[in-house]
Amino acid sequence: MAKITGSVNLSGTITPYDSTDTYATHDQQYGRGGYRSVQNSAERIVIPLQRRAEGMLVFEIDTKRSYRLEGGIENTDWVEVNISTGNEDIKEW
Repeated sequence: MAKITGSVNLSGTITPYDSTDTYATHDQQYGRGGYRSVQNSAERIVIPLQRRAEGMLVFEIDTKRSYRLEGGIENTDWVEVNISTGNEDIKEW
């Protein structure tokens, strides 16, 4: 196994100090890729490239629309996706 340099090494999972703490272990604003919510399209298009990953999903609160990065991480790669509560759009795992 190769040593990873230039990073903070962990020997366990990231957790709050105590099970009764209400602190989050991660803030979506500072993560890379994954899923996050923004207020509007202006906030979506200024997500830094370093925090984007292909497949990333973003929900716009004001329009109630969702977008996914497909084929790259540039603003031209945002594609609107239909995330519905209907059975045909969501698979149960």
